[in-house]
Amino acid sequence: MGAPPAADGSDRHLAANHLGPYLLTRLLLPHMTHGSRVVNVASRAHYAGSLTLRTGGPPGSEGVEDNVRHWWWQYARSKLCNVLFTAELQRRYGGGAANAAGGAAPPQQPRTAAIRAFAVSPGLVDSGIFRSRLIGDHKPTLGASHQHRFPPLR
Repeated sequence: MGAPPAADGSDRHLAANHLGPYLLTRLLLPHMTHGSRVVNVASRAHYAGSLTLRTGGPPGSEGVEDNVRHWWWQYARSKLCNVLFTAELQRRYGGGAANAAGGAAPPQQPRTAAIRAFAVSPGLVDSGIFRSRLIGDHKPTLGASHQHRFPPLR
């Protein structure tokens, strides 16, 4: 969390949380068969995210405007991108009843028909991700009732 911009000025949250999984999914898509699933790790933070799309230039110049500088809003935007991408995957490739919310399905290649897409949020996890952002006694914990719900992995 709170990563500074990359050397080229781009948002590292967007690159790590969205563009990497997006590219991997796009590369694997031609190899997916009926019944394949795509699961993207989202976050409730996506509700706080917003996007400004860059359009109007020459073809291929479209994209997400890099106009967010605070780490929290960058994170929220990256998670919003995860959710929107997952919804579009389901709309395009979900097929049948799974596509009911999106209306009529666009033409599909048989190889990629009926791929299911899910965006899941792990919920509150005491991962220590905010440890570098909070000071002293203000560091959050899940509390004693949640700390030992599952045995530690060995």
